[in-house]
Amino acid sequence: MSGEFEEKIETRTKSKGKPSTKTITLRQAIANRKNFLWKQWADINNFLDFSKKPELKVALSNIQNQIEKLAKDEENLQLEFSS
Repeated sequence: MSGEFEEKIETRTKSKGKPSTKTITLRQAIANRKNFLWKQWADINNFLDFSKKPELKVALSNIQNQIEKLAKDEENLQLEFSS
């Protein structure tokens, strides 16, 4: 991967009343989001009886859509920064 893909994103956290900045790379931000989505998907998928909570089926579908969108975004970013 190109070093340009390592562009930084600033996130703000509160520390002693002052906002401080923490930088993370785009690659790490995508990996964090992917891990978060897969953990949510696993939590919902492990629910024993979907008939008692039909809204979980919709939530599972939404998470799968977000995972697919994230994969497309990651691919587009890789193409953009590799050329």
